[in-house]
Amino acid sequence: MQLEYLGLRWVVKRGGSHQGTIHPLVVQHWGRREAHSFPICFLKSEGKILIEDFDRLQTLDYPDDTKKKAAKDYPQLRLRKFKERYNKLSGQLVKGEINSLTFENSINELLNQFKRDSVEFGRKTGRQLMQLIDSKNLPGILSLIQSFECTESAQRLDILLKDINGMKEEEKEITELLCVLESSRKDGRIGKAEYRMIKDTYNEKLKDMRAALSRLKSCLLS
Repeated sequence: MQLEYLGLRWVVKRGGSHQGTIHPLVVQHWGRREAHSFPICFLKSEGKILIEDFDRLQTLDYPDDTKKKAAKDYPQLRLRKFKERYNKLSGQLVKGEINSLTFENSINELLNQFKRDSVEFGRKTGRQLMQLIDSKNLPGILSLIQSFECTESAQRLDILLKDINGMKEEEKEITELLCVLESSRKDGRIGKAEYRMIKDTYNEKLKDMRAALSRLKSCLLS
């Protein structure tokens, strides 16, 4: 069976089901019924989308290449979950919702769970979750997370700039086409009805595009 690896995501327990519309019977089949959260993999085979539990993917008879791709994605995803919990605890401490002792105990439990996950990850994949950083070294973990987030921010910015440049190019192209349309109408190369229909379509698209660019500019300047 040919498998295409599509990506890795984390699902979180919400009542009897799991966020991400994972049916309880599927979760039970994976042996994850009591788990609060865990990673799942998305695969594609013969035009069908498949979902598999990360641990099962690593231990069952799946292609080695698929296992390696999922294992490569796991550390960054697991670090993101760590950061989300850390941020929540920090916010609660700052707001006075928890005291320093509760914060310290919660951080220790967070680090202990991260340590357990690191050991389990290594056992299942034969890889290190983090190289050269102790899994209980909080500053080191946060520093590594920050480096990941900087890379992600740069990638998101590149995508955004590409979209903006694409919109500006399209705006320029439509403006030029409107000029050509006017010339074609004056020369009699296009009928009145077609002229009006095409012009209205172009103007409407140009209006929406300029409004979107204007909103983006206002957002950046605010």
